[in-house]
Amino acid sequence: PVVSDRTGELLTAEQATSVEYWVSHVRDTVQFSRALTYLADRDVTNHLDSAALLRGERALLDGVARVFTAGIDVDWAAVRPGRRVPLPTYAFQHRRYWLESTPENVDAEFWRLVESGDADEWGSVREALTAWRSARLARTAADSWRYRVQWRTPVAPLGTGGLSGTWLLVTAPGHEETAAACVAALRDHGATPVTVDPARDSTEWPALLGAATETPIAGVLSLLGLLDEPLPGTGGVSRGLAGTLELVRALGTADVRAPLWCVTRGAVSVGDSELLTAPVQAMVWGFGRVVALEHPERWGGLIDLPESIDTRAGRALGAVLSGTDGEDQVAIRSSGTFLRRLVPAPAGPGIDAGELLRGTVLITGGTGALGAHIARWAAANGAQRLLLLSRRGPAAPGATELVAELTDTVPVRVAACDVTDRAALAAVLAELPAEHPLTTVVHAAGVDVHQYAPATELDLELLAPVVAAKLSGATALAEVLEEYPEVGSFVLFSSAAGVWGGGGQGAYSAANAYLDALAEHRRGRGLPATAIAWGPWAQTDGAGITTTAQQQMERRGLPAMAPESALDALYRAIANADTALTVADVEWERFHASFALSRPRPLLHDIPEVGAALREAAGQQPDRTAFAERLAGLGRAEQQRAVLELVRAEVAEVLGHGNPAEVDLTRASRDLGFDSLTAVQLSRRLQVSAGLRLPATLIFDYPTFAELAAHIHEQLTDRTGELFALLEQIEGRITDTALDATAGMAAVERLAQVVTRLRAELTGRGAAADTAARIEEASDDEIFELLDLELE
Repeated sequence: PVVSDRTGELLTAEQATSVEYWVSHVRDTVQFSRALTYLADRDVTNHLDSAALLRGERALLDGVARVFTAGIDVDWAAVRPGRRVPLPTYAFQHRRYWLESTPENVDAEFWRLVESGDADEWGSVREALTAWRSARLARTAADSWRYRVQWRTPVAPLGTGGLSGTWLLVTAPGHEETAAACVAALRDHGATPVTVDPARDSTEWPALLGAATETPIAGVLSLLGLLDEPLPGTGGVSRGLAGTLELVRALGTADVRAPLWCVTRGAVSVGDSELLTAPVQAMVWGFGRVVALEHPERWGGLIDLPESIDTRAGRALGAVLSGTDGEDQVAIRSSGTFLRRLVPAPAGPGIDAGELLRGTVLITGGTGALGAHIARWAAANGAQRLLLLSRRGPAAPGATELVAELTDTVPVRVAACDVTDRAALAAVLAELPAEHPLTTVVHAAGVDVHQYAPATELDLELLAPVVAAKLSGATALAEVLEEYPEVGSFVLFSSAAGVWGGGGQGAYSAANAYLDALAEHRRGRGLPATAIAWGPWAQTDGAGITTTAQQQMERRGLPAMAPESALDALYRAIANADTALTVADVEWERFHASFALSRPRPLLHDIPEVGAALREAAGQQPDRTAFAERLAGLGRAEQQRAVLELVRAEVAEVLGHGNPAEVDLTRASRDLGFDSLTAVQLSRRLQVSAGLRLPATLIFDYPTFAELAAHIHEQLTDRTGELFALLEQIEGRITDTALDATAGMAAVERLAQVVTRLRAELTGRGAAADTAARIEEASDDEIFELLDLELE
């Protein structure tokens, strides 16, 4: 039955189907009190508000369900006809797997309606809203991907501990004054410098190092990075880069594990007012970042020196070399010491980048898949003419189709030109019509050959082609463009590998670091230049990384960027006249976990997400007492079981297993699905739960989790360190106390008594343990023989 809140009586069929009744229901006063009185007079204790009927079937079913859960029988056949099945019990085992809703997706349903096409009656409004929405999302994503390098002064003094031992100083010809200053700085900070001059010595590197390493080496300081003249026949590889590569390989062959520090001068700029004078030396920085990832145990860092090393700079150099805080990318200036940091770079309003695209837009690598994306983008953003250069020109695959696609929008010319050939490049540009001057250049020509090799296996034959492909083309373009003052934007496509390095990418990182430095060098001279160090692009139409590489990158925290959003970032970089910009979609907690697995990486410490993770980790100080005290009251076998269960529970939590019993501790960590991120997570959890300081590489140091548990058990039950600390305290107290001869001898005799008693007790324990072990290993006959001897 339905009670009308217009009359306070049962609703009649005539009223329910009357238009006038429902109109009056809306316009006139509702008699809700009379309806409730009617129900109360008839002892009705539960009712369903009829408003649910008016809000649709979903609201009605929700109301009926609430009545049902209140204990009232419902005729479900009348409510919702159809076959009914028993509800499985697991439906009540609540475990949420879906992301919680956030304020960002409050309007998601509205945009779903717009983008799905379900609102076709909106016509052009829907199309406009969809286009606006897509552009807004692309821009929002692109803006969140922007980062730049910033140089900051240290909060606390670096390296207050000084140096010790023998340090090798690898000199460079023509830089004797710098070598002398470095020798003085090393000596002033307590080191014993030994000079190695590879230019004067005709011996091979192994022999050279062998002669210098007769005593243990505490550190290596190399000045080879100061050599920026090109090595003949290498397409632009500097003597400094080639020499540093040889040094790294030689140190590895000689098994010298002392930290290697590489010096440059003018390879970086610490501020807008400082001119970056030696972009070629930046290749040593790019290569060094890769060595730091591949060989963290024998890497020191990179230091850019001032023009002259005075007393203050010498002190700063010694402080950096003696530092123990992980700072490995440092610039020393007369004004102080600066540390390299990557920080977010929010986009400003900028100018209308479309104005810079007026005229002719030159795109190198223009017929490739990436070049085609850029060409379409330029055409859509106001370019008046396009000049697409590639080695094969019109004969390149897809060139004819691309021209046909773009011709309706903008005139396009495709030319065959090797951009590393300065004369050929100048000839092509000379043919541009005066009414369409060159205004924007995008150097997107890629590397035809990628040489992925560890630094210790890299040689000039592998290094030179990669460096030449990046350096020669960019340098030729930069030289030719100085004759074209109308050019307002010169964009160099670089890679994030040059910013933070990458395993096996020593050559690629070095080459891209040069592009970033070249942009800073040009900007410092008042010339246009924007280097964009890209993260991975998603593969579309042959552009971007492969699917396999994309999956690997995503596991490391580097998901591939959609080309549309990446091109929006390109537009914003031009509009903001950025100089050296990193554009990458990074899941920072995951990326930093693997990036800093082997040693601290201060480069990323000013990224907000990384800083938050570091502060959280620092706040989780291990408390050894709780779990250790629990173990202290157990026998050895019970202790081992307790530690195994602790490890099993933490592994299950990290991997997301609902039941720890599912974890097979006899399997290797990689077989269970662990990667660098989950390895760090497990290490942090075990530090807190077990109360131990454990390395992030913990699970990779032990073949199985059972062996890992054994290691943790040993650490928790081994009190040797604690005992020796106590003995040191006793020794210190006795030494610091002024004792006369009589009192001193009394103390010594007392300690001698304690030592004698402890020796006897420990010897007895050892014998008992030995007997117990022999009994454990004895056969049945040996046990009976022992019993017979005891009973005699």
